[in-house]
Amino acid sequence: RPAVRTRQQACNICAATAIFLLLTAVSACRIAVGNDYWVYRDNFELIMQGRHVSYEVGFTFVVWIIQSLCGYDKYLPVFGFFSIVTCFFFVKAMYDQAEWFSGTLFLLMTGGYYFSSLNSVRYYFALAVALYAMKYVLRKQYGMFCLWIIGAAFFHKSILIVIPVYLLAH
Repeated sequence: RPAVRTRQQACNICAATAIFLLLTAVSACRIAVGNDYWVYRDNFELIMQGRHVSYEVGFTFVVWIIQSLCGYDKYLPVFGFFSIVTCFFFVKAMYDQAEWFSGTLFLLMTGGYYFSSLNSVRYYFALAVALYAMKYVLRKQYGMFCLWIIGAAFFHKSILIVIPVYLLAH
């Protein structure tokens, strides 16, 4: 990339950053929003107690790390972390791959994907990573694509289905 950016590129980066910050703020500052909010919170406690939960190892490990650093039953930083990374991958995927960024953002918002992400933390994090990883399929960098998807599977294993689907669709 060139070191000097055009005025339009700078405006685009500012707009994408503002959108990221706004979406993250709404998602990270939510309390008791979403169908499974309290289920997650209860399971965060079980993770800290070393008890079994039906979450993938990556998600469990991240929850354990955040709560170990922030304190027992500090679930807001966990939701905040996943809000930040999920919104980052959604916005980055749209910014990098959309031919019409504002139209893509419109679809994200009106299609309910963003609002649904407030319900299923693990699933929408993995989905955001899958959208981000799509650029590697388009570039025919299939190894990088598979690495990103396998990484996302540590948070929700159902995302593995996109490997054959994306490759067949391409």
